[in-house]
Amino acid sequence: MEIPEKLRQLTLPFQGRMRAATLRVPTAGEILPLVIEPDIRSPSLVAASLTQEVLALIDTLDGECPTEDDALALSQDAEALGRVLQVRNALYEHLVAAGRALARCPNCGADAEVDLQFYWLALRLPRWNFFDRGVLMHVPSLSNPLPSGRRPEPARLATSIAFRHPSDPVVEGVLRTLQSDESRRREAEAWAAWVPPGIEKTEGHWHWRKRVPGFRAMLRLAVALDPSPDRPSLSPSTIEAMPIGAYLFLDLLHFATSNVDITDGTRAEVTCPACLQRFLPMLGFWHPA
Repeated sequence: MEIPEKLRQLTLPFQGRMRAATLRVPTAGEILPLVIEPDIRSPSLVAASLTQEVLALIDTLDGECPTEDDALALSQDAEALGRVLQVRNALYEHLVAAGRALARCPNCGADAEVDLQFYWLALRLPRWNFFDRGVLMHVPSLSNPLPSGRRPEPARLATSIAFRHPSDPVVEGVLRTLQSDESRRREAEAWAAWVPPGIEKTEGHWHWRKRVPGFRAMLRLAVALDPSPDRPSLSPSTIEAMPIGAYLFLDLLHFATSNVDITDGTRAEVTCPACLQRFLPMLGFWHPA
């Protein structure tokens, strides 16, 4: 995926001179474990999180790989850190905007392509914001179960929501709702498989714990992607390897298609490019009695 130079190259007033920095696109596994719940944000936790995020974000500093000492010093320099975070925020926005949903028509099975901007305008949602005051990442919406969004009756909903994101490697697949009874069963199975009860820490994965909001978000997305009878859910490791922009796109897409009430069905409809029928590019969920 091509990224504008202004979102990768920047100069920093750091350590008494201007330094040239090049940013990279980190993976979800590098960033999401650093997310801190708002009620436990202590100065030491915030400082440690920012140091690790700087280390994950900066590819080179004056042509050299940054050291942990570089990252620590930069995270403590308000002016230099502010510049890095400003470009990071713009970079993540650019990456998220590149994703596309492919809503399958319930009439003929053709796909209607939709971007996130459509959902936010059609559902009258406030502009998404990934960071608290531009600094620390908010807890992803997938970290915790949210209520199912109400659907108008009768509603012609998409039969599925596929997606694509021009990451390297290309990220694509089908997104399922986590709001159904079947999805809840698969999520319980995923927790039992990847974080067995009574195990405080999974070997080799310090953050694979229920109390880590970023891990909860990644496990729940793993459950939401491409379930099948022989594969109830993907491994969280698959999500960890996903570029952070692709993860954030899917987090927002699941929220928009599963958790938001549809108050104006006409406004939220799309037209099938094949049969020209109108339908809602949203996911449905059913709970058997």
